[in-house]
Amino acid sequence: MELMTEEKKGLKRTVFGLMPEDWEIHQLIEVGEVIMGQSPPGSSYNQIKKGVPLINGPTEFTNLFPKKIQWTTKATKFCKSDDILICVRGSSTGRINISNDEYCIGRGIAAIRAKQKNSNKFLEYQVRNAVTEIVSKTSGSTFSNVDGKTLKCIKIPLPPTLEEQQAIASALSDVDKLIRSLDGLIQKKQAIKKGTMQQLLTGKKRLPGFDGEWEVKKLGECFDFLKTGTQSRSDLNSHGDVGYIHYGDIHSKWDLFLDCDNQAVPKIDIGKVKFLPKLQQGDLIIADASEDYEGVGKSIEIKNIGERNIVAGLHTMLLRAKKNQ
Repeated sequence: MELMTEEKKGLKRTVFGLMPEDWEIHQLIEVGEVIMGQSPPGSSYNQIKKGVPLINGPTEFTNLFPKKIQWTTKATKFCKSDDILICVRGSSTGRINISNDEYCIGRGIAAIRAKQKNSNKFLEYQVRNAVTEIVSKTSGSTFSNVDGKTLKCIKIPLPPTLEEQQAIASALSDVDKLIRSLDGLIQKKQAIKKGTMQQLLTGKKRLPGFDGEWEVKKLGECFDFLKTGTQSRSDLNSHGDVGYIHYGDIHSKWDLFLDCDNQAVPKIDIGKVKFLPKLQQGDLIIADASEDYEGVGKSIEIKNIGERNIVAGLHTMLLRAKKNQ
């Protein structure tokens, strides 16, 4: 009872849990302007910097600011510098960048801009915090899509004053700066690892106790390429008999390994995949399609599969090491 009394002092219960009494919950459209992108004619695209730089999707996104890859002479919808850019189509739905210039935005992008008396930086953090909710409201058979109406209705908790919004944003920005400094250190270590890998994996540097000539083989001499499925996301469910690895999940859910003991796999009815080979420990699954260049060829290794019945599905390649490898 004492705890309940303490909770009630200056706080109220909301869909977000306990919240200060003077905070209010608003829809995104009430605190920010939402501009849904519209792709210009393909004939207007160029790489000679003619017209306005164009952002069509995640290909132009980086960790923070977009990069200029192509331009258009027939711009449609615009974002401004400091606008919040969010992917609204495909496997990258929910990915966020911050505009560093005026761009034309295509149909895969929405721009969000704080309205007067609200902090754009605070709104950015609220949108980042709401990404899970945004993605959960998406629809699409293969990849997720979110429309403007859904995006505008996302709920945002808001302090009563601009000063408090700015103070919160400043505190979170300080944490971001610390994280970026640590990321820089990690990148240096990764570069060292990459150089070591290049030396060891090409035989330029040998470990003690090993000698002799290396061979060069084709991938097909090291792996068997087995049959995979063609069923789309709409065929999957939560109660089927067989686990089904869809290439969209390789892009969005798993990294390097699929640990079957700890990670859930979508299901499919056995009748739709009964002629596909059952996955085995150590199998390699490669995504052969992606909405951005970096995603092409992303792969996972199967771990702890045990007796589970799982198959490789749409837009994947299933590789199984030959016995002598």
